[in-house]
Amino acid sequence: MSRTTFIQFSKFLLIGVSNTAVDFLVLNTLLIAFATNSSYIFAGYKAISFTVASLNSYIWNKYWAFKQVSAHGVNVREQRNFILVSIGGLCINTTVSFVVFAIIMHSYPTLSHIMSGNIAGLFGTAIGLGWNFIAYKWFVFKHTQTI
Repeated sequence: MSRTTFIQFSKFLLIGVSNTAVDFLVLNTLLIAFATNSSYIFAGYKAISFTVASLNSYIWNKYWAFKQVSAHGVNVREQRNFILVSIGGLCINTTVSFVVFAIIMHSYPTLSHIMSGNIAGLFGTAIGLGWNFIAYKWFVFKHTQTI
């Protein structure tokens, strides 16, 4: 791993902590406000929380981790690629979270929906981490001008 990649990955991990905090804040707010044991409703909550965290991710990764700017203002290709990568991340994160939530709710029915949701969310986040870094580095922020 090159020094630049190591620094980018370190920043990416710090941003990931921030994204995870945003993700779980939104997820827990939804779980508390609208309690559910339904895996399908939980998947909707997870999709919402992931989307909010993705917006946070884009800003921090663009301007800090990968330090990308466009000499011509808005970079439509970069934004399109970010949306495509985020859709892939959304599918991975939500699907893993859905499956884990369903397994937990079936296997441990006395465990609270909040605890089950947080455990499931952690699995989704962990599995999506590798996808996000690779896709951001080599697809979203690869060809824009580096500061």
